[in-house]
Amino acid sequence: MVADTSTTKPERDAHGRLLPGHTANPQGVGGFAEHPENRSDGRWSGRASVTFNLNRFKAMTKHELDKVAADSDNLTQAEYLALQAVLRARKETDMGFKNYQDLVDRTEGKPRQTIDASVTQVEPPHITIDFK
Repeated sequence: MVADTSTTKPERDAHGRLLPGHTANPQGVGGFAEHPENRSDGRWSGRASVTFNLNRFKAMTKHELDKVAADSDNLTQAEYLALQAVLRARKETDMGFKNYQDLVDRTEGKPRQTIDASVTQVEPPHITIDFK
């Protein structure tokens, strides 16, 4: 196999920094100039957030939710997962609602277990150290 020598690497110093007058992309190929559709507009999109979509779907009426479910081919994976969780919880089964609760607890950051912080000890503990 012959190595491609048509593209030269930019000159760098001993620390790996580019030397003056050299660029990391001398041919100017690639990047967003050739594919502006891949450029982000800098705004956050809720389409990729399960939590955002859970909140969005649980605020919808049954009619609105059924319209979204009918067009499920155009949903992102986060939207589809959130939609399925809401639909399973809506079927009024205990397991569907518990799964929905678990998903909401995990995405909202709620702890999975309770912690008892009450202290019932009246006197300090006795510590015995045996030296041999």
